[in-house]
Amino acid sequence: MLADLPVDKEWLPNLAAVSAGLWEQGIGGPAARLLYDALAPWAGLFFVDGIGAAFIGSVELALGQLATLREEYDVAVGHFDRALEADAAIGATLAAANTQRIKAAMLTRRGRPEDERARRSLLEESRRFYRRAGIAERVAEVDALLGPGGEPPTEATGVFRRSGAFWIATWRGREATLPAVKGMADLAVLLARPDRETHVLDLVGAPATARGDLGAVIDAPARAAYRARLAELDERLAEAEATGDVNSSEKAASEREFLLAELGAAYGLGGRERRTGDPAERARTTVTSRVRDAITRIDCALPELGRHLRASVRTGIYCVYAPETPTVWETRPHVVRRDPTPEE
Repeated sequence: MLADLPVDKEWLPNLAAVSAGLWEQGIGGPAARLLYDALAPWAGLFFVDGIGAAFIGSVELALGQLATLREEYDVAVGHFDRALEADAAIGATLAAANTQRIKAAMLTRRGRPEDERARRSLLEESRRFYRRAGIAERVAEVDALLGPGGEPPTEATGVFRRSGAFWIATWRGREATLPAVKGMADLAVLLARPDRETHVLDLVGAPATARGDLGAVIDAPARAAYRARLAELDERLAEAEATGDVNSSEKAASEREFLLAELGAAYGLGGRERRTGDPAERARTTVTSRVRDAITRIDCALPELGRHLRASVRTGIYCVYAPETPTVWETRPHVVRRDPTPEE
């Protein structure tokens, strides 16, 4: 019985385990109410397992799950939102992704049509983290929630076109006028060709044959060492996810991102090896810099679009716009038509 558990340093971790068990089994009723009432006074704390040295997450998350099991959905929303605030306050990115995923599952269970946009946004945010961290099981779980029964994702639309001395961008009902920096033109080319690679020499207007060859950027032994280390990090991430060890997960994810960036500097999309002294390599550096600058400017005016582009645009010798959901862009320049004058 719950009343028989000693209220010591293991009490909260034990209740966290019981709460997780109820959530996984879908058990509500009196058991969920009893546990909810026991945890409510501790809402501002986090579950930490001292023996396992594991950070489990916010007590607010467990309260949200228990309220969901009792179909008290409005109460659950408040708990999940407070859990996200608590995760953000301490930089617990894995815990935040888990909370986003679980809150989305609650919205799915509630079944209100007006929740759909928020539900998809939560799932997409969590999936981006899981992909960066290499947590394949969670990615698959989120994919299943995004497209139940194999349903295709909803198509999005946007406008990104030149208009005189400026660029006009429209995304999710908001519009902004942007400066005509070179990266905007690069983005327009990529947005017009979703999921199709574009060589950087095409973006800078140089002939594709203008290239030299002074050797590989990273030699074979170094590449093998990088890949071996990545395999070790994948195992560490999986173990950290299983134990809820946020610190280890974040450290491994950070190192993994660094190594992938280093390999990305040595290879184009599809594994094309880059060579030193190559005009394409210089073009890669130029295009990467100006695309990042353009996205930073967009982020200031349209934060949602900035986040979308950061997640979808990949630069390298071959650049590509690969959105997670089908997206159609209007990119043709705006032309103001006029009637001809008599002299014409």
